[in-house]
Amino acid sequence: MLIHWPPLREPPYPRRVTIEQHLSTTQRTTLIIYAGLFMSLVTYVVVAFVLSSAPGDLPPPATSSISAPLTLAAIVAGGTSVLLPRWLLSDANIKLAMDKPILFERFARRPDGSTDPERLRALQLLDPASAKPLLAAQRWTLSVILGAALADAVAICGLILTIISRDPSRIFPFVAAAALLTVSHFPRLAPVIERAKQLQRL
Repeated sequence: MLIHWPPLREPPYPRRVTIEQHLSTTQRTTLIIYAGLFMSLVTYVVVAFVLSSAPGDLPPPATSSISAPLTLAAIVAGGTSVLLPRWLLSDANIKLAMDKPILFERFARRPDGSTDPERLRALQLLDPASAKPLLAAQRWTLSVILGAALADAVAICGLILTIISRDPSRIFPFVAAAALLTVSHFPRLAPVIERAKQLQRL
């Protein structure tokens, strides 16, 4: 009787995989990035309270000249956070993304930029026509990350204003707005894929 040590393990990707399995991986990866951006809002509040403390003999900070530009920058970032993802996920842009040839190598890259041969072989077994929703999922991931990152920029504007003014309460309206914007970008891939399949049939 032959005993293998270490025990033989199955390859990380089965010989045949479904589109749903790849989409599930995309959903999880995007959710992890989204959660990190959302948790950064808590970090900004903590940093604001730590850095806003200053010695009592310093003159009061002059914030009138910086408050308006920072507020305007936050409004622009918040508006872009709403509009840019909607534009990226418009029917025209999704259809444009799916009209491009699908390059499976892009979906088989490791975090270090190299290609995972096992994943690439599994992807190449898919029908290119039925794999087109992967391109829509790629566009969706970009929209979620950009939307959440721009919402994050709103909180950063509040953090800068808080540090300059040495008043930690100044950050709360910015963080509240950023949190609402980030929640609006919660990763929901299924509706986008369903719409992509409908557009593909047109």
